[in-house]
Amino acid sequence: MICIFVLLFFGALAFLFFLDRLTYVLRGDCKLFVHVDRIKNKLKTQKEDFVFLSFDIPFENHSKKEQALVIFGEVQFVPERKEDQYKEIWTKLTLADNPRDDGYFEAFLVKPGKTADVRGLVHARQEDLAGLRSMNFMLSYGYYGRTPLKNERIFFTVSLDDFQKKKEIFKKQTPSGSLKKPRNPDVVPIKTHLIFPGEDWSKIIHQYLDGRAQPGDWVVISESVAAIAQGRVYPIASIKPGFWAKRLNRFFQFNSSLASCYSMHKAIQEVGLFRITASVLIGLFGRILGRSGDFYRIAGRQAAAIDDCTGTLPPFDKSVVMAPLNPDEFAARIKLETGLEIAVVDANDLGKVDILGKTSGIDDKELVEAIQDNPQGNSDEQTPFVWIKKKPSAEQRAPLEGEK
Repeated sequence: MICIFVLLFFGALAFLFFLDRLTYVLRGDCKLFVHVDRIKNKLKTQKEDFVFLSFDIPFENHSKKEQALVIFGEVQFVPERKEDQYKEIWTKLTLADNPRDDGYFEAFLVKPGKTADVRGLVHARQEDLAGLRSMNFMLSYGYYGRTPLKNERIFFTVSLDDFQKKKEIFKKQTPSGSLKKPRNPDVVPIKTHLIFPGEDWSKIIHQYLDGRAQPGDWVVISESVAAIAQGRVYPIASIKPGFWAKRLNRFFQFNSSLASCYSMHKAIQEVGLFRITASVLIGLFGRILGRSGDFYRIAGRQAAAIDDCTGTLPPFDKSVVMAPLNPDEFAARIKLETGLEIAVVDANDLGKVDILGKTSGIDDKELVEAIQDNPQGNSDEQTPFVWIKKKPSAEQRAPLEGEK
């Protein structure tokens, strides 16, 4: 019996290797090209003694089947001669369609066959640019798809004669996140400070709901932010994908978190190689039979709730965020310290709500109906929990931010 089991196991591994090679040939990997020869939107403005330049660099994904995830980018001015001295020339990169003024380069996706523009910004003293007809730059960036991170570097030159003068080329815009308006006025997304590992969720709830929430009210916490507070967030720079992670990730659609070898590596560490491998095999046979979801039914919620890079707000957009640990116990402890009913959920804008953990006073069906429109949002709203008012007081409550 044991011999049969061993033969079946190694036969399954051989089958996986065959499929791995087949999917590699059929899918390949993302092919990101940075077109410094097609720089556009060259704009220039001047304020007092300073000159501001702006130009957009196209990042094009030539793959028709795989997406590229750009993790970091940096642009540096390169003097033509080492002896050249400049007082102040500052450079930075930001996304053209979502510019930031704080110098943070936000990770972004380039979908198959699509192009995303990255904006280069130059801030220089007028005297430093006097006599210059062009400027040399070095662009460094890192991206990945199915395979681990690739670091690239490219040099390019921009002619200063090509820039058009504008009154203003860059409006300051550090993302603040607009609140979604829920259908139900008793469902209130709560905007908070940015939550970091080690923070106490009971104190967070007290800070934003004291004097307003009443015993019996519900608090619905985002699973990713619950996990971040538990310290279950891992920058990809700290993850070294193993042999199996770089192969098993090929069996997932490009828009799945587990298509990344970094997320797959953490999934293997979380639930075990045997369970992940068995889940992949059962999932493959399920697809042949026309059935979906078998992988996650076998691998469990701990694998299903993993978020790859860009799945959460900066500065965690370059990290893998795991599912929260022991969500039922997590919710029970917060209820004990706040007197409120607590749920931990994974919700999205497609109407899908997955309840990872909750206290006994919460009805599953009612909870799903209350947050099916995803009042927390999946963008930069910075609303990590929702307050559901179950027992409104006779007196009018003081409005919270986002409640109007």
